[in-house]
Formats: sequence, C-alpha cells, structure tokens
Amino acid sequence: MKSILFLLFIIFTLESNELSVINQALEKGLDKDRYWLKLLHFQNNKSTINNHNFFISSDGDINSTSELIQTIKIFKSEPNTICKYPARYKWLDSKLNLTLKKQNCLELDEFLKPNFKKLKIVFTSERYDSPASVFGHTMLKIESDEIPYVINYAAKIPNGTNSLNYIYNGLSGKFKSRYRLMPFSLKDYEYRSGEFRDLIEFSLNLNSDEIENIMLHFYEIKDTNENYYFLSHNCSSELIKLIDIAKYGSKLSKDFTHIVIPIDIIYNLEKYKYIESITNQNSKLKQFYEIISKLNVEEKKLLFKLVNSNYSVNKFAKENHFSKEKKALIVLAGVRYFEIKSTKNTLDKKSLYPYMKLINLEIKQTTKFNFDKNILLKKNPISNKFHKLYSAINYNLDGENEFILGYRYLYRNRFDLVDDMKKNGTVELFDIAMRKKDNKFSLEHLTILNLEAMPISNIFFKESINKIKLGIKRVFSDDKLYSYFNYGLGYRYRFSKNIDYQFYAKTGVYYHTKDIYLASLESSVEYNYNHIFISEFMVELNRYTNGSFHKNISLNNYIKLTSDKTINLDFKYKNQDVKSSEVKLFINYFF
Repeated sequence: MKSILFLLFIIFTLESNELSVINQALEKGLDKDRYWLKLLHFQNNKSTINNHNFFISSDGDINSTSELIQTIKIFKSEPNTICKYPARYKWLDSKLNLTLKKQNCLELDEFLKPNFKKLKIVFTSERYDSPASVFGHTMLKIESDEIPYVINYAAKIPNGTNSLNYIYNGLSGKFKSRYRLMPFSLKDYEYRSGEFRDLIEFSLNLNSDEIENIMLHFYEIKDTNENYYFLSHNCSSELIKLIDIAKYGSKLSKDFTHIVIPIDIIYNLEKYKYIESITNQNSKLKQFYEIISKLNVEEKKLLFKLVNSNYSVNKFAKENHFSKEKKALIVLAGVRYFEIKSTKNTLDKKSLYPYMKLINLEIKQTTKFNFDKNILLKKNPISNKFHKLYSAINYNLDGENEFILGYRYLYRNRFDLVDDMKKNGTVELFDIAMRKKDNKFSLEHLTILNLEAMPISNIFFKESINKIKLGIKRVFSDDKLYSYFNYGLGYRYRFSKNIDYQFYAKTGVYYHTKDIYLASLESSVEYNYNHIFISEFMVELNRYTNGSFHKNISLNNYIKLTSDKTINLDFKYKNQDVKSSEVKLFINYFF
C-alpha cells in the first residue's frame, strides 16, 4: 500500500512540476514569442512547413500555444525527444531552466561532428547567357574542421517539366522544396565550372553559440517540405529565416513579407551589421579571359592553333621563342579552354590528345599561376536598387519638344551603372513613361518585358546574343501607339578591355488596326570606362511591310553620378517618313 501511495505521490509531483513549467511559459508569453514562432516557421498565423510529423501537437501548424504545451510535456515525459528538437530544447531551457538529464543523441552528435565554425552567404552572379539568372541564387556555406559544406534550399522540379509549367508552378507554389546539406565543392563546380557564374562570399560575424543555434534548427527542419514560390518563398527567404535563428532577439526575416530576391537579403545582413568581409571567386570562363588578357596577339594566335590541333603540343614544348612565364600562361589557358569545352559538352575526340598533352605540360611546369583564388572586395559589388524613376527632355531640332516622366518596376538594364558589375544582359519588367507634348499628357511607351542575353564572342568561343521585347510604343510619323513584339539574334565581340562591337538581325510585328511586320539590321560599338561611363554608337536599318524604311544613327552616353543617380545624353538622327534630329537628356534615380 505504501509503495502505491509513493508512486502516486511521484506522479502527482511530476505532473505538478510539468504544469508549473507550462504555466510559467505561458505567463512569460513564450507561445507568442517571436523566436518560438521562428522555430515553427509561422507566417500569417500559420506554419509554412507542410510535414505534420514536424509538429508534436495535432494542430501545431496553426496553434503555437498548443505546440508549446505539447513540446514541454513530451520533453518531460520522453526526454529522448530532445534529440529530434534540439533547437527548441536549447531555447526553452534558457527561458525555463528545464534541467533535464542530458540525452545520448547519436544521430545528432554525428551531424555536429564536423564542428561547424564559420558561416558565409554565397551569392551566385548571373549566368553569362541567361537573363533569367540575373536575380542570382543564395546558399549558406559552412566551414568546419573537415571540409566546407553548403546548405542549399531549392524547388524539387520533376523531370520533363516544360517552360510554361515551370513558370506557372513556380509562381503559384505548386513545387515542393527541400533543404540539402552537401559538400561545397559540388555547388562550386556546378556554378563556376558548369554555368560559368562567379561566387561572391559574404562572411558572417557569428559566434560559436549562434552558429550552433542555426545548425541545431537546420537539423530539425532538414527533412521537411514547403511550397516553393519563385518570388516570395525561395532560396533567399528561407536562408534569411535560418540565419535569423542565430540570435534570440534578432528580426532579420521580419523585413520580408512579399517579394524576396537574393540581393535583398544581402543588404539586410549589411543593415544589421552581420557581414564582416566580402570575397569573390571568378568562374572558369572569367579565369580563361583573365589569362588570355596577359597574352599578346601572336601568343593568342598560337594558343588558338594549339587548341584546334593546328600546331603540335610537342613542338610547342620545345619552343624557346617564349619566356617560361608566357609558355606557362599559354599552357594554363589551353587547359582552361578544354575544361570549358568539356563542360559545354563540345569537346570532340580529336581534342583529347592535345588536352592530355597540355595537362601533362602543366604538371611539369615550374612556373605556376593561381587564377583560382578568393579576391577580397572592399564593398558589396551588387546593387539592390532595381526600381527606376526617370525624367527626360526631348529637344527636337525639327519640331515640337517633349517632356517625359517614367517609372520601371524591375529589374535592371545593362546600362544602369548603379553597381560595379559589368552586365551581360537586361531584365526589365513593366517600364511605363508619360509625355507632355503640345500641352497634353499621353502615354509615351509601356515596356512589358525586355530581355537581353549578350554573351561575349571571340576566336575561342562563339555565343549568340538574344533579345526579346514586348510592349506598346510610337513607331511611325502618324504618332499612334502600336503594340509590338520584337526578337533579335546576333553576336557581340570584344575588341579590347573597354570596347565591344555587336550586330544582330531583328524581326517583329506591330499592331494598331492591322499587322505590320519588321525586318531590321542593327550594329553598334560600345565603349565602357570602368563602368562609370558608357558610350554607344549605333546604326539601325528598319524595313516595315507598310512601306516605311527607317534609317537611324544614334550616339548614346550613360554617365554615373552616384550609386543611385545617373544621366543619359542621347543624340539621334532619324531618316524615316520625315527627316529629324533630336537630343534627349535623361535623369535617372534608382531605389
């Protein structure tokens, strides 16, 4: 009888202690505490995590109070559950002093074994041939005692998904997403060698306890699923939530409720003083161009012969016409060239022999160069100012002057000059401008979509440029608005470090009351001085099916004033239905 009474006493004591802890937690408001809601991934009063086995309470995905109560109960009754929810336990213990016996968590201990000690946000630059990649991608790099790892958050896209389904499902949240922890080398190869994108690393000043908070929470959610939205619930929005777990009182993720793009979270981390240093690692393609920039014309021609099997590698090895340094550069450039060809799946069988020979020469060389290195940057090279407000005065030498006021919603034009990165493309969505002419306001133009992919071609690699533009604008002397669609295809060549030349053919359709078709040729020379001044000289020949033949010559100048202000000064001669000349001065403000 005494033993039964003693057992009942123990049970009553435990239950009383449990109720006391729960009451204490509720009195402190822990069920509505911002950190608790972050651990549950609550947004708009419900969790974004779809997996019910992530929650202890049956309604834990919508009821943070119920989830807190059930979490405390299960920690008390089944202490081994701490192994599944280590971040929850660590925080609750700091608030409630739970003082539970340390559990033997073998799987968790194995996960933490590498001793994660440094975190970096990795931003991927745009892909040189894809304007859609202009928004970039973010990952969380983790340095450890073993190897660097990376946490990557991405959509699970089924094989065979076509472009239309990809866009629709990505915008409507039909894709499921997942976190993955993997060796950093895999993502490094994918982006720098496979897609030829630079990696910019932002080192975070987090201490060991804060890094532990992140990794414990990642352990809790690593097998969960969420709905993936391209614009709002993506790689950036989820990584900033993960970093927000580091500090109990931080509000990093609070600033993001709607559209989130990768560069936004970088600037948010800068705003709250998380970033301590910035480094850049060039892509394999950029490294190749950096190497050949150190070769003269004769040396480049020899390199071209070597990689095209028009000159024997064995003969080159015996060549004493070049210095050891120049020979080493030519060999390294040749190896990089074949690596790039291999990645592009354009390496043919006849190239294998010179490729192997050049690799053998590189191994034997005593002169070594390191182009694959981290470059320390003094400031963030990427701008987060993608909205543009602009005004212009159009002074027509042969007619009425105009005043123009416009706004662009997203994202950037390659002539924007708001940051330090040279751009190989344009992505503009919804650019609208009004004009005042003859004391009347009217629509000047509406650009719905403007995409340009403009990779550089040379004797080694030939890449086509592609342009798509869709909108409404004035085209002919009747001054009427025409809806239009244009597509252009051509090539862009780099003459020197600062000078590019491009030419392309363009076709299109215009509509007002009937269809009018366009066939066009355009050619331009572009001078870029340190990305603070660009001057472009352009010639256009446009033939329309309504009989109009437009010949335009223009000189467009883009000048950077500050990080958020630029001006354009454009001169244009138009030999269209009537001849005219005009000067336009644009003042642009980015925010």
